[in-house]
Amino acid sequence: MYIKKSAVTVAICFIVAGALVLGGFILKSHGGLCKMQDSAKYSYQESIAGLAEGLANIDYALQRSLAADSPAQTISLSAEVWREAGMAEMCLEALPVYELNLENIMKFFHQSGEYALYLAKKAIGGDELTEQEKENLRALSEQTKTLSTAMTELGYRIQSENSDFDTLTEFLTYIDEPPTEDSETETPYEYRNPLMKMESDMQMPELNYEGNYSSHLGKTTYQFLADKNLISQDEARRRAAYILDCEPKDLKACEDVTSKELQLFCFEGRNMNICMTAAEGYPYVFSRSGTVADINMTDDEAMAVAAKFLNKLQFRNMELLSTSSSGNVLLTEFAYRQGDAVCLPDKIFVGIALDTGKVCTFDASQYLKNHVTDRDIVPELPLETAQEKVSETLTVKDGRLVVIGTKSYNEPERLCYEFTCENDSGNGVVVYINAKNGTEERIDLIYSNDNGSYVLD
Repeated sequence: MYIKKSAVTVAICFIVAGALVLGGFILKSHGGLCKMQDSAKYSYQESIAGLAEGLANIDYALQRSLAADSPAQTISLSAEVWREAGMAEMCLEALPVYELNLENIMKFFHQSGEYALYLAKKAIGGDELTEQEKENLRALSEQTKTLSTAMTELGYRIQSENSDFDTLTEFLTYIDEPPTEDSETETPYEYRNPLMKMESDMQMPELNYEGNYSSHLGKTTYQFLADKNLISQDEARRRAAYILDCEPKDLKACEDVTSKELQLFCFEGRNMNICMTAAEGYPYVFSRSGTVADINMTDDEAMAVAAKFLNKLQFRNMELLSTSSSGNVLLTEFAYRQGDAVCLPDKIFVGIALDTGKVCTFDASQYLKNHVTDRDIVPELPLETAQEKVSETLTVKDGRLVVIGTKSYNEPERLCYEFTCENDSGNGVVVYINAKNGTEERIDLIYSNDNGSYVLD
C-alpha cells in the first residue's frame, strides 16, 4: 500500500508524542510511589519514636504513683498511665509487625493501662494500695524502663541508617526463628529483629485484679469437674452415642483436647461432632451439619424440645433466658437457677432445627466452667430498696435476683438485682445493683432486630 510522506511524518509524530506522554505518566507514577514510600518510612520512624516516648512517660507516671499520697494524685497518675499505654499501643499497631505476633508487648500495654484504671477505682473508693500492688507497680516500672531503652536504641539505629522504605520494611518484618528449648545448641541466639528480641525478653509480673487482661483469667479452673471420676474413651463414646441417638460404632474417635485444666474425648460420625469431658462424661459441645429446610414447627415447640433435651442430659433447674433465630434454627439460651437466683455464668446454649425439631448445636462449656452448687444467694437488700438505686431517667419494667460473673480475682461472682428498664428514647437497658451493698455494678444495653434481642455489655 502507498502512503504519502506527509502521512508517515504525522504518524511518527503521534507515536513519539504518545511515547513521551506515556513516559511522563510512568515517571509521575513512580514519583508518586516514591513519595508514598517516603511518607510510610517516616511514619514508621515516628511510630518507633512515639513508642519510646510513650514508654518513658508510662515509667515516669508509675514511679510517681508509688510516691502519691492522695486519692486525687493516684487517680490522675493512673489516668496518665492508661492514656500513654493506649497511645503506645496505637504506635505499635501502625508498624508492619502483625505477623511477628508480639503478644507479650501488646499484653503489657493492655495490662498496664487496665491495672492503672483498677488502682484509680480503688482510690475513688478510698482504699490505699497494698504492698503487693506497690510491688506490682515497681515491676511494671522496671519492665517499662527496659522496653523504653530498647525502643529508644531501635529509633536511633533507624534514624542513623536512614534506610529506604523496602529495606526498613524488610528489617521490621523479619521473623526470627530461635531454637526450641530442647535444642542442643549452647550458643545464645542472636536476634536480627530487635522487636522480636524485646518480645522474647519481656518479664511481666503476675497481675491479678478486676479487668479483661488480669493474669488469673488465663487460668480457668473447672471446679464443678474437679472431684468427678474419670471415664474411659469407650465409655465416653457410649454416652456420646446416647446423646446423639446413634450407635457407638457410628462414632469414630478424633483428636482429643487435653490441657492442664480439662480433658475432652472427641468423636465424629454421621455428620455429627461431639466432645465429652473425661471427668464423668458430660457433653461439652456438639454440632450436627447439614441444611435446615423449611420451618415445620413453632418457636414454642422448639423451646420445649430444648428443655426436654437438657432434662435428658441431667442438666436440672435450667431456666430459659432468651432465644434468637438464625437460618431456620432457633438458638436458645438457658441458665441454672439456684433458689430465687438465676446464675448467669452457668449458661447452656441449645440450637433446634425448625424443620425436623432435632438438636443441631449444643454448648455447655460455660456451665461446666462456672457451675458451683454452694453459692451465697441470700440478699441483704430487698428488691424495692435496690430499685431505688436505679437512675430516675429509666423506667423499670422488671426485676429479679441474679448471680453475675465478674473479671475480679478476689470476687469472680456477685449477687445482684437485675432490672430491665427503658430509657427516654424507648431503648432497653439492663441495670445490675449489688444485692449486698447497693452498688451499681454494671449497665448493659438491649439491641433488638428481626432475629431477636441481644444484651450488649
